[in-house]
Amino acid sequence: MANLEQLDTSLLNQLTTEIIILDVSLNIIWLNDSALANGWIKDSKDPSAYSNFLCENTEKEVKRIFNMAIKDRKSITKRDFELISNNKSSRKWLDIS
Repeated sequence: MANLEQLDTSLLNQLTTEIIILDVSLNIIWLNDSALANGWIKDSKDPSAYSNFLCENTEKEVKRIFNMAIKDRKSITKRDFELISNNKSSRKWLDIS
């Protein structure tokens, strides 16, 4: 697992892909510029604030997938998964490493 302090984030900030780095407790520790531009937030008072961005069913499924990736210690790709926000907007998502 990469140490965030050693990670060169300048390249990740140039990507149009949203990059969200979580710790094992599923708290956001870093977001790239694209993720920030698309509504993801990093709230120091609530490090799991990404869950406030998602509707309840999507949040449950995302957390299930995250926990499976952590437990199995492997990357997961889930294509055509609909990420639905609280405001009911949606988009396709998901590669987890």
